[in-house]
This record gives sequence, structure tokens and C-alpha cells, in this order.
Amino acid sequence: MNHYEILGVLEGATPDEIKSAYKKLALKYHPDRNPGDPKAETEFIKVNEAYKILSDDGKKTVYDFTQRGQQTSSAYDFHSIKDIFEHNASAFRHASAKRAARSTQDIFQKESPGDDILIDLIISFEESISGCKKAVTARGPRPSVSCGACNGIGSRGRRIACNSCAGNGKVINANGTSVRNCPVCGGNGFVPLQRCTECGGNGKVVYIKDIIIQIPAGMSHDQQLRIAGQGSPGTPPGNLFVTIKVATNNMFWRDGLDVHTNKKISLKQAILGGSVVFVGINGSEVNMQVPPGTQPGDLIICEGIGVSGPLSKTSGNLVIHIEVVLPKVMTNRAKKLLEDLFSELSRGPQ
Repeated sequence: MNHYEILGVLEGATPDEIKSAYKKLALKYHPDRNPGDPKAETEFIKVNEAYKILSDDGKKTVYDFTQRGQQTSSAYDFHSIKDIFEHNASAFRHASAKRAARSTQDIFQKESPGDDILIDLIISFEESISGCKKAVTARGPRPSVSCGACNGIGSRGRRIACNSCAGNGKVINANGTSVRNCPVCGGNGFVPLQRCTECGGNGKVVYIKDIIIQIPAGMSHDQQLRIAGQGSPGTPPGNLFVTIKVATNNMFWRDGLDVHTNKKISLKQAILGGSVVFVGINGSEVNMQVPPGTQPGDLIICEGIGVSGPLSKTSGNLVIHIEVVLPKVMTNRAKKLLEDLFSELSRGPQ
């Protein structure tokens, strides 16, 4: 005797019919009404066990599948699975009907978090110092937004019930122990009659959007910028992460907030000192004061005209590496004057 026979109902009984039958039998065989009656106690246990199975949609589906398998010696095929679903409890049938009645938009636009998007962006050395605006393309890592060509249904025309699950959206595994979403229709119960060429019938496409972003002044190589909410749409939307790649500059290089450069001066400037003007970062004019007796390789530091970091309230320095340019060709008179100069210098202070 199976669980339906124990409760005295047919396989197609509704949840209310099953519940009503259970209440009557539980009351009839309750131990308080039948003290010392082992037969009534046994029936009471059977009734409770039957109701526990048939009142739970998941357990009932597995039980129905198992019962059907015991009634036939043939292998499970599509038609037997379809029959099982057709005889499931009304709660399961109502769920399928509700799923079919839902709008296409409701089916494909479920609330889920958006994807984060990661991109690299190459900027010039000058742009990294002063900041800039850049146009970037945010492209999602996977199809996650509704296809505009088919409005998210995956089909250019109407949809039909999925053959694999008979339109229920659910299938039972081979050993009849669990129920899962149909792999063909993804649990929707419907498949496209003619697949959309834009999304391949998936109903979703990769999110692509052109965005103008502001790069703060002082961004360094491999530093990451986070633009909140500019990833793939969702609840909440994802974020856009931009990794900055600073192009190499032949004249300047960075060390933290300090900017370094090489500067050539003449022998006269090295010996006597003086003011040297040259073009600095971003075309700015730098007035460098060279101390008398400056040696090749000496560093001259111009404070406060380095990088203003995006996370720092202070600015770095401009560090100038001195190169002394020596004359390659000299006249005899120039040689004589240099010899007299060096002779005088060697005497030291008098």
C-alpha cells in the first residue's frame, strides 16, 4: 500500500484534499483515542509518514518518480517524466502555470549583483602628473544584461514549451533522489522557436558602455582607480576598476612623489655657479640655481614642484641630476688660459 492509499486519496489530489484526509485519519487513530491498541498505533505512524512525504513538494516529486519506476520495467524516458509532472500536486502545477504567466521581462531580469569590470588605461607621463579626462569602454566579463534585439527572451518570435522538462522548468535526476532546474531551458520552462542571432538564444548580452572618467593628478604606474556603480547593471550594480599604466618619458622619471631629470650645464656654470632656466614638467619654466663648484653627478633639489599625489596633502620635489659638459676642442690660447687657471686654483686661498 502506497502513501496515497494510506491516506485514501488519488494521486492527483490537491494539497487541501491530502491535508483533510490526514486530519481525519490522524484523529481516528490517535493514541489518546485508542489507548493500548497496537493496530491503531501502527496506522497512526503510517498516516503521519504518508502525510510528511505528500505534503512536501520536493519529497512528493521524488516519491512519485520512485513509485512510477516500480510500476514499470522499462527505462525512464521523456514521456514517463512528463507523466509524473502532470500528476504532481497542484502546488507544483500552479508554480508552473505562474511561471508561464510571468512576463518575459520578469523571467530574465532577476535581481542579482552586477559584475565588476577591470580594464587597463595607458596615459602619458604628463597626464599622470597633472590629471586628465579619458574616454574608456567598460565591457562586462560575461553576458549579463537583457538583449535589446529580442527584449531578453532569446527568440525573434514566439517561444514554445521546453521538451526536456515538458514546460515545467524542472527535471529529476537519474536515480530519482533530487529535482533541479532543467539544463536546456535554465528553469524557465520555455525555449525559443527561432533563436535570436544577437544573443544566440541566451536572452542576455555582454554589457558595453563608453564612459568619460576623471584621472586625478599624481596617479602612478599600476595604481588602481575605482569608479563606483559603473560596472555591469544589477542590484547593486558592479564597479569599474581602472588600472593606470603610465607611459615612459625620455626626460623625466618618478620615485614616489619626486620627479627626476638630467640637466647639462657648462664648465663655466659648474665652476662659477649661476642661474639656469629650462623647461620642466608640462612645459613649465624652471629656474635652477647652480651653486659654485658644482660637481658632475651632484643633485640640485627644487622643492615642492614634484607630484601632488591623489592621496597626499604634500607635493614632491624636482630632483635634478647634474651633467657637466666639457669642451672637446680648444684653441692654444684657451689651453693656456686653463693651465693658468688650474695653476692658480692649485695654490689655494692666500
